[in-house]
Amino acid sequence: MKVQDITPEYAAEMAKATGESKLSADKLIAMRVQDINPQYIAAMRAAGYSADINQLIAARVQDLTPDYIAKMRAAGYEADANKLIAMKVQDITPEYADQMSKLGFGKPSVEQLIALKVQGVSPDYAAQLHADGIDAASFGDLIQYRIFNVSPDFVAGMKAAGFGNIPTKKLVTLRIQNVTPDFAKSVKAQFPDATVEDLVQMRIFNINGDFIANAKRHGFDNLTIQKLVKLRISGILDDADDSNK
Repeated sequence: MKVQDITPEYAAEMAKATGESKLSADKLIAMRVQDINPQYIAAMRAAGYSADINQLIAARVQDLTPDYIAKMRAAGYEADANKLIAMKVQDITPEYADQMSKLGFGKPSVEQLIALKVQGVSPDYAAQLHADGIDAASFGDLIQYRIFNVSPDFVAGMKAAGFGNIPTKKLVTLRIQNVTPDFAKSVKAQFPDATVEDLVQMRIFNINGDFIANAKRHGFDNLTIQKLVKLRISGILDDADDSNK
């Protein structure tokens, strides 16, 4: 406390400013280190920042200012202390919020803004997706596309593999199931009539080259993807393998 020049006068001023009759040494030190004074507390509260001491310290650490709060409130975001800190951490500005509201999905909520910024969704990213034929129907779609890396390159690769005009919702499903253009190409070579749903089913049930070869060794001919799925579900080949060990 001495190193931080904490005096009885400072302690009394901070107790009055925070409304706490007796502040702990740890809180006094933390506030002093972050240069929190009665004027800062008064300005934050005047801006509508109703926060406890820990939140005031976090706000100071993240350079959350009364001016930032006022601008976000003017933009229509009446967020609580923790959400204001989260927005500041992600460098969400009124300009960013305005840009996202012009994408056609209405005004994003605080939670949506934070999720969009965390995933690096920008107006340019949304525009590039649209230009490449990948349309989103909501902020949630944009977030999922970013999380699962639904990219123009992926779409082009699937088209080259013989799977064009894939619905955007299915693109996410393909990425979740780790369906790659190379996998799709190999399936198409064996099963020319394969569909996007077939690709997903093959990944879900782990139907690969080894499984197909195993089925053929056991005398299963004229195989289709549907038959392979049924074989996998039945466990027949698993039992056959066990009996041969």
